[in-house]
Amino acid sequence: MEEFYEMLRDMKSKGYNLTQEEIKDLEQQYINNTKSIKTLDKLCELLKEEYYYDYVLFLQDYEDDVEKLDDNDKFDFYKEMYTQTQYSSNRALQKLISIGTTEREKQNILNNIKFKDGKVKIYRGINKVNSIKGNSWTINKKISERFAFETLYKLESEYKRDTEFVIEKEIDVEDILFFNKYYMDDIEDEICLKNRR
Repeated sequence: MEEFYEMLRDMKSKGYNLTQEEIKDLEQQYINNTKSIKTLDKLCELLKEEYYYDYVLFLQDYEDDVEKLDDNDKFDFYKEMYTQTQYSSNRALQKLISIGTTEREKQNILNNIKFKDGKVKIYRGINKVNSIKGNSWTINKKISERFAFETLYKLESEYKRDTEFVIEKEIDVEDILFFNKYYMDDIEDEICLKNRR
């Protein structure tokens, strides 16, 4: 609670005159947010330590707890699920779309992507696995080339330039559902779009 009182002192020093009722409301919001973060941390620890990132099995046991999180934490949980899993990503995407881009995620987008007149160029690597239409893109052309041309167990002689290529589009900031810098230890600069393109 010390952080809360520090925030109140800071607000007072900046000239905010809060009523007792406003202070009680702020205190309750602070408590709820702190509980939610602790709960999210606990859920993520369970997911990692006991379920070994098996989101499907984890949600069978803990979906009710995930749904009790505030929208920011719930969005972060499903964003992580989307980026970490191949098989349950559609379920996570549906949850993310239903929650909508949170204020915290909007700030993440604005902090990590350089827009020009509210627009940014995005890329998608296309091959037999990645179709032209999809929600996952990147702002990094080299990453999209990796997705198009580099796959495990593939020889250079097996590349087929007619079925493996990179497409690019220009989108508005409002088209972005979320931005994710990393996947594991790799930089991906992933953009997930609200609608498949």
